[in-house]
Amino acid sequence: MPDKNTPGSSPDRRLWADVTVELARDGAVDASDIHVEVDRGVVRLTGMIGSRRERVAASTATLRVVGVAAVIDELTERA
Repeated sequence: MPDKNTPGSSPDRRLWADVTVELARDGAVDASDIHVEVDRGVVRLTGMIGSRRERVAASTATLRVVGVAAVIDELTERA
């Protein structure tokens, strides 16, 4: 997968931006420690989140973005 700051194709760059905005907009998600990577429409979420509820909210917000084919959730819940 490309680095989160340099998605490969133009559609991936657009998806990266759209997912990043959607996560920031979602009131149930603290996106400050979530990293987004996109490869051919598959979005990988990594980083730290506060709870299981926030994890579900992040995946749900990502799936709301048109063009997302799948979400790979590798988020870690803070203890």
